This record gives sequence, C-alpha cells and structure tokens, in this order.
Amino acid sequence: MGAKKVVVLGAGISGLSAAWRLAEKGFDVEVYEKEPYVGGLAATLKKDNYLLDFGPHPFYSEDAEILDVFKDLVGNDVLTFERDCLLLFNNSYIHYPPRPGDVLFNMGFKTTIYSVLSYAKSQFKRAFISGDERTFEEWAIDSFGKYLYEIFFRPYTEQFWKIPSDKLADDWADARVAKLNLFKTIALLFFKGKTGERLNQIERDTLPLYYPAYGCGMLPERIAEKFKKSGGRIFLSSPITRVNLSNPDKYSIEVKSGQDEKPVNADLLVSTVPLKHLVNSILPSPGKKVLKYANSLKSMGLVVLFLVVKKRSILPVSYVYCFDRIYHRITEYNRFSKKLSLEDENLLSVEISCYEGDQYWNSTDEELSELCIKDLIRDGYIRREQVKKTYVLKSNSVYPVYLVGYHEPLRNVREYFQQFGNLYLLGRNGSFTYIDQDQAMRIGFDLADKITRNHFNS
Repeated sequence: MGAKKVVVLGAGISGLSAAWRLAEKGFDVEVYEKEPYVGGLAATLKKDNYLLDFGPHPFYSEDAEILDVFKDLVGNDVLTFERDCLLLFNNSYIHYPPRPGDVLFNMGFKTTIYSVLSYAKSQFKRAFISGDERTFEEWAIDSFGKYLYEIFFRPYTEQFWKIPSDKLADDWADARVAKLNLFKTIALLFFKGKTGERLNQIERDTLPLYYPAYGCGMLPERIAEKFKKSGGRIFLSSPITRVNLSNPDKYSIEVKSGQDEKPVNADLLVSTVPLKHLVNSILPSPGKKVLKYANSLKSMGLVVLFLVVKKRSILPVSYVYCFDRIYHRITEYNRFSKKLSLEDENLLSVEISCYEGDQYWNSTDEELSELCIKDLIRDGYIRREQVKKTYVLKSNSVYPVYLVGYHEPLRNVREYFQQFGNLYLLGRNGSFTYIDQDQAMRIGFDLADKITRNHFNS
C-alpha cells in the first residue's frame, strides 16, 4: 500500500513544520496556502527594494532542539542581539521588563507610592475572597492593585483590544502579560532566568534574540525548501472553499486555483486556518450549534504601516510600545538588520490592532499614513520630508480574542472535530491558541510525530 496522503491547509510556520517532518517520515504531503507566499504571520514580503516583515519577529526559545533547528536553517545569515524595548508612559520611557529605576523614578514618586499602597490593599482584600479569577480586570487589580490597573493596564489593554477589560478573560494575561504577582516581577528584575518548569511570557522575553538577516520570513522559506526537497508540494494562491468530511476514510477539499476550483483528496487533513473559517466551509454542515459556537470565537486583525525613512537611526531601541496613539508599537528595522532597506535609508513600522471592517481596517493607505506620520512627527521621531514612501500590510486573523466565556464555545468546537480521527487542528488560528514562532515549530513537529505513530503504514 502506498504512502498515505496528508493535506495541510496553510503555509505558516506550524503547518510547514508539520508538513516537513511528515514528508521526511515518508508521507505524501501537499500544502495549500491562500496567499502567494509562505510564512503566514511570520512572512517577509519584498516590495520594491525593501523587505517587510509582518512583525517584527525576532526568534527566541528555551527549547534547545528547536533553537538548533532554527540556527541550522538560517545558517550564517543569523544575527544575535539582546531585547531592548521601551514603553512610552506619561511621556517617559520605561524598560520592559521594568527596571528598578523605572519604578522608582520614571513612573514618578506619587505613582510609585500609590502603586505600592494600592497593591498592598488588593492583597489584603484578596486574602478574604475565594473563587477563580474570571476577567482581565479582576486579574490585574488582584495582581497589581487598582491604581496601576487604572493608569496602566486598563488603558493599554483597551487601546489594544478595543474591548472593555471586564469583557476579556484573564487567559490572555497568561499569554502576553504573564501571570506574575508584584513580588515575582520585582524578583525577575534581579534574578533573570528559568524560575519554573515552563517559562512564562515575561521570562521568555529575557531570552537571547536571533533574527535572520533578510527578514523573519527566511525561517518559513527555508522550512519550505527542506519540505520540497523531501518530496512535498506547496500550492500558493490556493484558498480552500469547501471541506467535505462525509467520507471518514477519504476527505475531499475544494481548492480555488485562479478562476477554477479543483477537488483534492486526502487520507489525513491538518488545518491551520482560523477555526471559524474552517467550520463554515465544512460539508455536510456541522449544524447550527457548532456554527454558532465557532462564529462566536473572535479574532483581531492587524494593520502594519511601513515608512521608508531617510534617517539611519530613529528610535532609542528596537521598538517602543505606545499609549494614546492609534498604533500600539513602533519598530525600527535597522536595529534588527540593515539589509532590509537601502544603505542610506531605514524602515519604520507602526502596528494598528483592529477588526476587519472597522475604521482603521477600512481606511485608505493614504489616510493611515497621514494619521500615523502626524504622531511620529509630534513625538520627535521623524520629519515629514524624511518619509520617502509608505506600504501597508493587513491580516484579519492575528490575535485570538479571549472573551469572558470563550472556553465553552471553544470546547464544543474541539469536541465536534474529535469525531474525525484523521483531522487535526494546528497553529495559532487553527487551535485558537496564542503561540510564538518556536512554539509553532514545536507543535508542528509534535503533531507530525503523533500522526506517524498513529497512521504510518496502518
């Protein structure tokens, strides 16, 4: 009997990693990607003479095996540096992770005193309250006190997510803010490194950083090359329109190729496409209940505006997080690699979190450029005459939104898919889980190993 055919939907890092290892194990593997490039959210796009990351995405990992694979793939084109980012807060810069001097001086004496007193009060009240934390608001107040929540956590969180803090589950704090209480945070300022079996996000942010000289997209591109050398096939500009699961022994996928649609058969299916889109493309219909649950799983998009600037040094660090701007982060790419732009120029990007169809998503490139350039000029980073040209990149599914109560819909959707023994969900969008590049590689490899154990030559 010939090798089983695996179809992977999506050519992001997790999908490519799984496909690569499956091909090496002897499976017949095809990858279908709706975009004309590989990499997904970790792609680098060439526009004129510039390399534009959908990021930035420096690589870091505590997983020694994954780090070795990354270094082997990128080879001599890897650059190393230490994390240096700042938060622009009350017109002062605060380091991330925070340093003692930031807490004592940059945040102001009043803020420091109020923060400590508020934190002590929250810990005293918490000792007499039982029950699980349910919202981000409750987590932030319990962990850091109401004063810091009001002046720091709530405004930045609501600026980023465009959702009230009491409507967000505290799970996203574990993904990006990390569930550290104040004492752990202060300890981390002086004792960096591993403090448990699994590093939380703030601890991961202290790991050494690596970056491919020609953009983060080098990683998925090199994985794709390895995959094809192992006999795999990648079809770009090939969005999936239908997934027929009526036959448990042979799935049929409808793929759009130009103006035509073609059927593709698969013994096993690995999907990294957003759960909502997958569920809505399935035949026969999963039913109203599953469709309702899937459509309630909200994802936030991202608009990235790139400015080509005739100024070789712009920011004091690689990137700056911002309050009270339409964008939440500014990145200077010369601090990652000077090979992304021309010799006498620089690339600056600003990231705008938004939802498909909202004001910023629907704004023209010219409107977005004008809004952002005004703030960048006002903050003293650039002058208008230094901006040579701009580019805009968009994606409508970048961040899973952990709304209060999202666990039940997600559980029901996952339970629906569990009835299909040859279908696997993978990746940030495919499993509705926030992960970084190294974690995407790891879960891709692990899934391929699982499939090999369960299905190869069976």
